[in-house]
Amino acid sequence: MANKNILKRDVPVVPKLVEWNDQVSEKVQKLIKEDFPRKVLAFNDFLAEEYFDEKYIKGIRQEIMIPQSRVGLPNDLHMNHDSTKDNATTTTPRGKKRKAASIDSTESQEETNHKQANTVPGNNKIKTIINMLKPKIKELVEDLNLIKLWVMLLIPRIEDGNNFGVSIQEDILEEVRSTEGEAAIYYDETSKYHHSRAKIISKIAKYPFIEDYRDCLAEIDEKQWLHMKLVVKELRNHYNSLYHLMTKNWEKLICPRSSNSDTMF
Repeated sequence: MANKNILKRDVPVVPKLVEWNDQVSEKVQKLIKEDFPRKVLAFNDFLAEEYFDEKYIKGIRQEIMIPQSRVGLPNDLHMNHDSTKDNATTTTPRGKKRKAASIDSTESQEETNHKQANTVPGNNKIKTIINMLKPKIKELVEDLNLIKLWVMLLIPRIEDGNNFGVSIQEDILEEVRSTEGEAAIYYDETSKYHHSRAKIISKIAKYPFIEDYRDCLAEIDEKQWLHMKLVVKELRNHYNSLYHLMTKNWEKLICPRSSNSDTMF
């Protein structure tokens, strides 16, 4: 028959687990009570910076210069290289092999320079905001993951009756999970922006005489700017709402039952 009390404290590994759970609890309580209010104010300061001012978006439109579409090297360079290479192979082999290798090296460098010249850059103003925003989204996801673990550890064993406090814990846990999912979606939106932008640029390269494609590209950049501004506000609001939700229900969150002496085990 299986032992009913599986997690005994006299098992060697359990004290280490209890110690780690205590560290999680201490870290999360500090996170909620001290860090969340600070982060809300930090997001307000972030929104007040120049990146989210209407003046910033006025200069966000980027003129796209599509290079001439050529694969590899120009034809004349290929022809010159081929004729030189033929000459190199029809004369004395030993002396000309080094010359042919030098020509190959020159061709490789020319090809690299040609590809770099053909690169269409992204919108640097948008990329600047993305690079600042992504770590903040990642930080929220990590914070919520830790809080989710903490709340699950606080939920007592299942019993009949006296479960009002437990229902509050479950409601908070559901809110944390929902917010974590939304934050993960914010992170994924960046790749979708780059993909949409790249598709329009390929259309501009194919149909440079259609101005609507260039206007569409500008609209995509402006839409992304607005989206990122809204994401910053949502991140701030998530921290603020979770702070108030948990602090207002702190007693029931920490001790859902009046006789809850064995929360974790």
